[in-house]
Amino acid sequence: MTYVRAPKDEPVDLDMSAFDRPGESENAESQKKDIDIINECMEKHQTFNGVMQRRIANIKMVMNYILNKNDIASALNSLTMIKDPTVCMDILNSTFAKNKRIDMLNFEKVVILMPHIQDMIDSKYETHNKCGLNSAFNVLAAFSKPIIDIKKSAVMGGVDLAREDRIRNCDAVIETFFQMSKSRSYMKSLGRDGEIKEIASKLNRHLTDFLNKTKAELD
Repeated sequence: MTYVRAPKDEPVDLDMSAFDRPGESENAESQKKDIDIINECMEKHQTFNGVMQRRIANIKMVMNYILNKNDIASALNSLTMIKDPTVCMDILNSTFAKNKRIDMLNFEKVVILMPHIQDMIDSKYETHNKCGLNSAFNVLAAFSKPIIDIKKSAVMGGVDLAREDRIRNCDAVIETFFQMSKSRSYMKSLGRDGEIKEIASKLNRHLTDFLNKTKAELD
C-alpha cells in the first residue's frame, strides 16, 4: 500500500512553455484534441458530480443524527453501513477529531466508535491518518481518568452489580485501545515524519500511561 501524503501549498514547478499557443499548422489538430478533452472532462464531471452528491447526502444523514436527534449510536451505525472513508473522515473532522461532541459518548459508544477511528489510522492517506490519530487522542483524553478511577474501585470488596457492569464496559474500551496500540498502521505512524509523527507521539505517551495503569489488571 502506497502512502499518500496530504497536498502542500507549494509551487509545482510547471513548465510554462507547455502552455504556449501552437503554430498555425497545428491549430486544426489542436482544436480537435481540445474538443476530445472537453468531452472527456464533461463525462468525468458528471461522474464526479454524482460521487460528490452521494457523499454530501451521506454526510447530511449522519450529521442529522448527531445535530438534530442527539443520537450518536445511529450516526455510528450509519457510518458502518455507508462504508465510505471520506464520509467517515468528514464526520470525525467535524466532531471528535476537533474535540467536539465528546459528551455524546459513553463507554459502550466508544467501543462502537473505535473501529472507525482505526480505519482512518489504517488508511494510506495522510489526511485520514491525522483525523484518526486526533480522534483517538481526544477520546482517550476524555475517558482515561474515569476508566482508571473505576478500575481502582474494582479492588473493593462486596457485591455491586452496577459496578461490575461498569468495569466490564471499561475493560472493553481498554481492549480497543490496546489493540490499536498493537496495530501495524499505528506503529508505522510513530515512524512517520512531520505532523503525523507529532500527533502519534503525543497520543502514544498518553496511551502508554493509560495502558500501564489499566491493562495489567486485564491480564
